[in-house]
Order: sequence, then C-alpha cells, then structure tokens
Amino acid sequence: MKKILNGILQSFGLLAIALCLLFFACLTVLAIKPLRDVALSPFWCSVYRKAGETVMTTEGGKPETLAVYKAKNKPFLIVGPCLFREDQKIWEDFFFVNRDQVIRTNVDQGGDIWFRLPGLLVIDDDLTSSDCVRTPSWDELEHKGASVRYDEATESYVYSLRINRPEQSVSFAIPARLFTQDLLNAPNDTRH
Repeated sequence: MKKILNGILQSFGLLAIALCLLFFACLTVLAIKPLRDVALSPFWCSVYRKAGETVMTTEGGKPETLAVYKAKNKPFLIVGPCLFREDQKIWEDFFFVNRDQVIRTNVDQGGDIWFRLPGLLVIDDDLTSSDCVRTPSWDELEHKGASVRYDEATESYVYSLRINRPEQSVSFAIPARLFTQDLLNAPNDTRH
C-alpha cells in the first residue's frame, strides 16, 4: 500500500511541475511578441504549402529568389517574403497573386503575423476574409506601366510592375499550372 501511495504522490508531483512549466512558458510566450505570434496564430491562421519558386528581377538590382505558396480554395498564390521600401519605412511582406491581380499591402496597419516552417507558410491574414487587417491594400496591376502576359515558351504568367522600392520596375513569372480551378473559383473579397 505504501508503494502505491508513493507512486501516486510522485505522479502528482510530476504533474504539478509540468503544469508550472507550462504556465511559465505561456507567460513567456504572451510577453514576447514573436513567440506569441508563433504560439497563438496557428489557431486562426491559414497554412500554405510551398509550391515552387520564382525569381524577381528589379531594374538596377540583383535577382531575388522568392518562394511561391499555395493553399486549396484560396484566391491567391502568396509570393515572398521580400523587402519593400517606401520613404523611410522598410518592411517584409508578400505579393498576393492571381492571374489578373498582384495585391500588395501595408503591414504597419496589421497583418504582420506570419511565420515559415520548412515547406510551409502560416499566415494570419491572407486577404480571404471580409475583415482583413492588412489595410490598405492595392492592386499593383492597376498602376501605369504594369502588365501581365502569358509566355507560351515557359507556360508561365509574367508580371511586370512598378513599385516604390523606391520607384522601380519589378518582374517575376508564375507557372500557369499553379492557377488551378479551386484558386480561380475561390471567393475574392479584394475585387471592387
């Protein structure tokens, strides 16, 4: 009987220690923003898998390899992350791409909760809900000099834009095979 009681007490002791460690880990996660984002965001985030890469070229700059992420039934491929510059601000964000849109956002207004794991992108706001926090956002293809064309030789859509990085031409290609029917038919709240 004494052995059983001893075993029960040890089990309760280990459980109490585990609960204390969990409590302090939660306090730490809540106090440190990057850890909080990683720990809490999977509960309401979208998960995208890496579907390939693209090379972004800029005038006067060196080519930059960017990941292309895709999720089922989402209206955008997510391309990036890459650095954006405007005035004195520098931030890391993504292009949200479909066949006829390239959306870029301003993350200092929100929407900066994202992280990458090998082959995955976990992102809080992927522009698919009606209460997007990534505001303002704008379609880069609506600006003067921007275009999208289909390249038969590479079976890709080639996007050419002018963005403030400072103002410069940017281009990248996305394989047409990534624009699947579920992406094309997904609800898109960014359409006006």
